[in-house]
Amino acid sequence: MSNVVEEYAKEYAKEEKGKIIIKMSLEFGLSKEEALEKIEKELNIAAEKAEEYWNEYSSETE
Repeated sequence: MSNVVEEYAKEYAKEEKGKIIIKMSLEFGLSKEEALEKIEKELNIAAEKAEEYWNEYSSETE
């Protein structure tokens, strides 16, 4: 059971970090492409997943 909770916590933390990266990218005027590169690098995720984060969270920060 603790592995399930641990995995959930890791995923939640990753999503929150993704939101912060998107928010900061928008505040600093980075392009979408620059933000996606930052998300991929910082979260160590594929481009497709970074795009999903962008699509889901960029509108929340505006």
